[in-house]
Amino acid sequence: MKEKLTHVVKMVFLALIVFSLVPVLFAQATCSVEPWTTDIATKGDWYFNPIGSPIGVYGGCAYILPNPPVNLVEIPIGQFSYPIGFDVGDPSTWSQLGDSPYNWTSSQIGGLNWYKPDPNYWDEFYSIIPGTPGFSYSVEGTKICMDDPRALTDGTNRKAACYFAGSSPAPSAIDVTLNLLAGSYQLSMYLIDWDTNSRAEVAAVSSDGAYDYIDVINFQNGVYVNFFVHLPTNQAVTLEVTKDVGTINSVISGIFLCSTAQIPIDPNVTEIGYIGDDWATQGNWIGVYGNLGSILCGWNAPTIKTNYPWNSSYDLAAGALLGAYSVDGYVWAWTDILPGCIQYPVFEWGWSDFTATQIGPRQVYYPQQQAWRYACWDDGNERCKPVNGYENFKLYFPEGIYMLSLYAYDYELTPRTTMEYRIYDETGINLLASKQVQEADLDGGVFEIFKVTAPPEGCTIIVQVYNDAGHPSPTLNVLLSGIFVDCLKQTQELCGHTIGFWKTNASKDLGLQRKAYAQVTYLEYLSLLSCVNTNYGPQIGDWSEWGIGGTIDRADLEWALHWLSYGAWNPVTHKWVIPDANDMQTKARGQLLSLLLTKCWYNAQGLPYADAKITIPCHADLGALTISQWINILFWLYNDGIPDVSWDLVYQHVELIADYINNHCAIYNGGIDP
Repeated sequence: MKEKLTHVVKMVFLALIVFSLVPVLFAQATCSVEPWTTDIATKGDWYFNPIGSPIGVYGGCAYILPNPPVNLVEIPIGQFSYPIGFDVGDPSTWSQLGDSPYNWTSSQIGGLNWYKPDPNYWDEFYSIIPGTPGFSYSVEGTKICMDDPRALTDGTNRKAACYFAGSSPAPSAIDVTLNLLAGSYQLSMYLIDWDTNSRAEVAAVSSDGAYDYIDVINFQNGVYVNFFVHLPTNQAVTLEVTKDVGTINSVISGIFLCSTAQIPIDPNVTEIGYIGDDWATQGNWIGVYGNLGSILCGWNAPTIKTNYPWNSSYDLAAGALLGAYSVDGYVWAWTDILPGCIQYPVFEWGWSDFTATQIGPRQVYYPQQQAWRYACWDDGNERCKPVNGYENFKLYFPEGIYMLSLYAYDYELTPRTTMEYRIYDETGINLLASKQVQEADLDGGVFEIFKVTAPPEGCTIIVQVYNDAGHPSPTLNVLLSGIFVDCLKQTQELCGHTIGFWKTNASKDLGLQRKAYAQVTYLEYLSLLSCVNTNYGPQIGDWSEWGIGGTIDRADLEWALHWLSYGAWNPVTHKWVIPDANDMQTKARGQLLSLLLTKCWYNAQGLPYADAKITIPCHADLGALTISQWINILFWLYNDGIPDVSWDLVYQHVELIADYINNHCAIYNGGIDP
């Protein structure tokens, strides 16, 4: 029955109403963003039939539409991080982006064939917003910052780098020879089983017949093995790391020389002894180890995950060890760079080619192509990291008031349960507004609409489309299919007066509440009833039964109180009675009279309540209509009813619509800013 009521009301609206282009926003003294409304009616037909727009138009001043050059390929746009050796102009290097920690998918890597850096994207962009600069935008994908404490640091970046040896076909140990001056030292090796958890090895130190060693296992979290070294003369010290049987190879990531207060047994004899391990420091060696010298093994290897025969230029050495060591045997340098942060691009995706006519309600019109297409931007989180990905759209607004509308739909109807729009200031820290999008709306296609007020100096906001549900389940990625901007003038918020407001004032003016001050005086009330009688009485079929007419006086006010109290005041006996709770006609009359009194009250104030717009949730498909338009619909329902629908249900529908208007605010704008 509700569906039939909605359908019939929509048909009547189409017959009675012509949309007006009235903007809706508030002027603000500072840069601000506020949620405004939701539109599930317009879908992709924003250009020709924006029926759900609160101002009757989308993209009048600017719009941005994703427009990738090919379909079914993730095409990166904007800046992104990449490993050493990567060259966007050399496809032979692209596969590195598929490795950890980048983890691009094969489709995303293939999309590099059409890569567009900032700001030369593939989008269809239009703007007539004046200013220097005028309206502009850029995109930025998910950024994740990592700090794996196991990897050594140079004070700025971390790298999982090492020497390794013992792999087939050259089963040798790692031998590093240090040329040290006479003295006592703590000599430390940092060992980490970065890419497995199964290595086992022996770390040994020797010089001039002195020797000690330690077996190392389960060192995937990193360990320092520390030795006391006393040299009575300048001499060479050898560090040897050998793999255990069954281990793929041996590895070492750092060598550190420290001062020590330990006293040798005999200062005239070379002494070497294992003095303990350290599992806590991990890669954070600076200030703990290496105050005399350090070697970060393989730190400067030219590309990641590539085996290079050892060369001192691949190391990062300092202090007493700089230029004072050599590496023997079949030793290789290797590195896996861990950048402090990884920046991903935004991706453009096309589901289909352009069509001359709209083949589905969610398909978007492209004015410059004069055709329709299914396409989107997405955050690329098919790569499965991070859990909560996002895509950022940085928008600059010159001074003014704007309607910002974001359109999205889930083409595949896959289980994208929710996503969230988070709008930040330029810093990306201060949240200005947010709105969660539900699965049902996303499946059907939905505009989420915000008001943006920019100060004289203009302002930049970051619109973030955020995966609040998380990946991989239940949400694959987040997407957006259009950004629309409309320029607006000063607006006013005009709020309804509840039925309780009018009932209470009538009761006070009739003297039914002693020593009570009425917000609407007796004479003002009679004047408003006269306005209702003159302007709207003739449009109500049974107005003669309402008891209001002719010369408006106290009797008319009593009849008004009768309807406003849902029949609790009897204007014949002049007494309060118990009303009939099931009398839907009386309730409909009460709410409708309250609405008409409010309209006359605003008219008396010189305020354009009649032209202010409001959306009724049960008729969201009609969009935002003016108060006058809603009153016309209510008159039609009240007078003519609906075929095959009981009058009680019709009256209940009238009551509910009028009650919603009476309890909410409508928006008036003086016109679209040219």
